[in-house]
Amino acid sequence: MTAQEQQFRKWIESYQAILIRIVRSFAVQTSDRDDLFQEILLQLWRSLPKFEGRCEESTWIYRVAFNTALDWKRGGKRKNSNLQLLSPEQTPDGGKGKESPFGDQQTIEQLYQAIHSLPIVDATLVLLALDGLPYKQMAEVLGITESSVGTRLTRVKAKLAELLKGRIDEI
Repeated sequence: MTAQEQQFRKWIESYQAILIRIVRSFAVQTSDRDDLFQEILLQLWRSLPKFEGRCEESTWIYRVAFNTALDWKRGGKRKNSNLQLLSPEQTPDGGKGKESPFGDQQTIEQLYQAIHSLPIVDATLVLLALDGLPYKQMAEVLGITESSVGTRLTRVKAKLAELLKGRIDEI
């Protein structure tokens, strides 16, 4: 196994949950999720030789994944592929996954529905915040200033609260 293959496998193992959340936020249908997940993996593989370590791995992976998802959402990449890398429903722990900090599956689905209704940059910001990224890293991923992150995040939280009012007891 080459060094690139080892690094790629490490990234997938370490960041698979993040990639799945990105995919779920951009694609509603299962078949679209599969296609987008594979497209993200393909772009990560292609971008790996360009990674120079000037930023954190997670920042690089977020940027590649979000840029790929944005391109896909705009319609440029929605096509079937015969290449089967991994399914977004697969987890490294063999499907035994931990319980979500967001509650039951219905609550999670309602949250994703609300996220789907947001503009793409706002949806992306929510996902980065849910992953616990600091403002600095969010700004790097999105290509905006840290102060813009704070302002936008405050607005999008209010919008999400409005969208979920009455549907979810506690957010």
